[in-house]
Amino acid sequence: MYRNHQKTLATRTSICRTKPQKPSRTYSEQDRYSEAKSLYIHALNICQRQLGVGHPNTVTVRKNLANLRVGVRAASRREARRRHHFTSEQ
Repeated sequence: MYRNHQKTLATRTSICRTKPQKPSRTYSEQDRYSEAKSLYIHALNICQRQLGVGHPNTVTVRKNLANLRVGVRAASRREARRRHHFTSEQ
């Protein structure tokens, strides 16, 4: 009904831009990747549904999720190297 109303659109944009990403960034900085991933996925779903797939905020959330996934893989590799180094010293 009010789908294209300016205030509604501004609210949707602000939700996709700020609220879901801040906690997910904090979680990823604390190595709480599963919580961060969950929040990014939730934010991405909202942005895609409300703003569209090609909207700049949607693209930003998608990139942040991709960066998180890259970070998780890198952290896993670092942890594996650390464990290997620790066990080989004993």
